[in-house]
This record gives sequence, structure tokens and C-alpha cells, in this order.
Amino acid sequence: MVDMERPQESLDKASFYHISPLRLWVMPGIFLALALMLFAGGSASMLGDAQDDALGLVFSGVLALVGLLLWVLCWYPRIVVDAHGITHRQVGYSFHSGWENVVSVEMAPGALYLVLDRPAGGNAALRGALQVMSGSRNLVPRPDLLAEGRLIDLTPYRWHWERGDLRAKINAYLA
Repeated sequence: MVDMERPQESLDKASFYHISPLRLWVMPGIFLALALMLFAGGSASMLGDAQDDALGLVFSGVLALVGLLLWVLCWYPRIVVDAHGITHRQVGYSFHSGWENVVSVEMAPGALYLVLDRPAGGNAALRGALQVMSGSRNLVPRPDLLAEGRLIDLTPYRWHWERGDLRAKINAYLA
């Protein structure tokens, strides 16, 4: 017999969300595919110039390492949603905001973000990254809020918002 979980019990547990599967796999996949093609081409032409073949194999190994590094860098960013608030973890920094600090959830074309009443708690690296990113309107819809630390960009997690339970969790905590 399957034990059905009550809604309150699911809200008591922390939920982890990584970036969307498309964002997670596209760039690393491109590098890994290029590396595989170079490796296959290099190993198939071993009858040619040995120095060129070795260079091709080394270059394919470098591309494979870059692809794996990109995958690790894409896998690390995540948001953690629990009863205490939302935490955004990124390479080099993380920040947290309690639900009482969330003013609204806003959507713009191609963007999804939380607007905060007060700046989220974070570290010095976060403040530096926010200053750099807030200079580009192409990266975020509200650079003014980002520069103040009052915006949590959920756009990379939009897949979970539209197809998963992220929307239901956040709306339940904000209710």
C-alpha cells in the first residue's frame, strides 16, 4: 500500500531545484560532442601524421575537460525552498531570504523573479557579482533591484516553475 504524503508534511521538507535540464546539458553537451568528434576523427586517422594525430587527441581531451567543468558549474547553482525561506546557491556565493521578506513574484517576458522588501543576506562576493550583473539590462529585467540585493532571479529555474512543483511550493509559503 502506498503511503500518501500530507500537504503539510511536504512543506516541512526542503526542496532543491537545479537549473532547467536544457540549460544544464546544452553547453556541456556541445563541448563533449566536439571532443568526441575530434577524438573519433583523430583515432580514425592514426595512419596519418603522428604529431597531428596526437595534437588532435590532446585538443579533444581539453575540450572534454572543458565540457565536464561546464557541467559541474551548471550543476552547482540551485535554489533551496523550505519553511524558513529561499536560498540561492551559486558558484562563489549564496544568499537567503525569509518568506516574510518576499514582496511579490513577478514575471516578465523570459524572466521570473522574486522581489524582496529588504536585501537578502549574502557575502561580499555576492555584492560584487550583483554590481557587475546590474549593469546589464539584458541579464535581468530589474537591474535596480538586483544592485540593491532585493531580487532573486528564478529564470534559470523556470522549468521547475512551469513543469514541477516550484510554483506550488512558493505560493504555499507566501500564502
